[in-house]
Amino acid sequence: MKNKIALITGAADQRGIGFACAQALLEQGATVVITDLASRQQEIDDAVTVLGDKAHGLALDVTVEEQAQAVAGQIQRDLGTINILINNAGTGVGAKPLMDSTAQDWTMSWTVNVLGTVNCCKAVIPQMQANGGGVIINNSSASGLRAMPAYGAYAADKHALIGLTRTLAGELGGQNVRVVAICPGVINTSMNDLQIAKLADEYGATNEEIESGMGDASGMKRIGQPIEVGRVAAFLASDGASYMNGNAVEVTGGLISGGIN
Repeated sequence: MKNKIALITGAADQRGIGFACAQALLEQGATVVITDLASRQQEIDDAVTVLGDKAHGLALDVTVEEQAQAVAGQIQRDLGTINILINNAGTGVGAKPLMDSTAQDWTMSWTVNVLGTVNCCKAVIPQMQANGGGVIINNSSASGLRAMPAYGAYAADKHALIGLTRTLAGELGGQNVRVVAICPGVINTSMNDLQIAKLADEYGATNEEIESGMGDASGMKRIGQPIEVGRVAAFLASDGASYMNGNAVEVTGGLISGGIN
């Protein structure tokens, strides 16, 4: 991926999937721009330091269309055309039973997980079209492919991201802009730590017991690591995946429970 420029949203957390995607793309020679909320500027700076000289960091609230447009323009001016967009920014605020969720939960979940992705796509697609192509990778979830009880707005949003992915794949494929989704299962991230703690409290179990149960849902009997998702994203962004478009690629270790297929 030498001479490729990638924009990855929601990537300041060094235990997150976005950061791992940055690592994987850098391994392949890309230049990477990670973004996160302005309130996490120190985390952005720290992540860039760890990632190295070919990494850059910018503040971005994906829910604000004008900010997405401004960041895409700044990257084009300072580094060149964006070739790869990984829409990773998201929130788990809507991951709760329907009757426990509020209108605010649904609004926040939709605004970040879906409209944030739309904003970034609209900001970057014109660059890709003018440059003869590109790749957009939307971070959905295994819950975007299954019925996931008690995941409410989160699962609905992740289903919507797969619908958006397939729609854009049809709209843009003829212009050599590929759009695919990754669907991680249970991954060892900071967000998953919060889910473990929540479930442990609900069921009166230890964090270790909950984590073990999550791992048992996978055919590999363990939870995944962020870099295992990042390297799948790097493959999907590469020429090796040049005829993959509209796909929703599971990275779940063979999920065998935890939802209704």
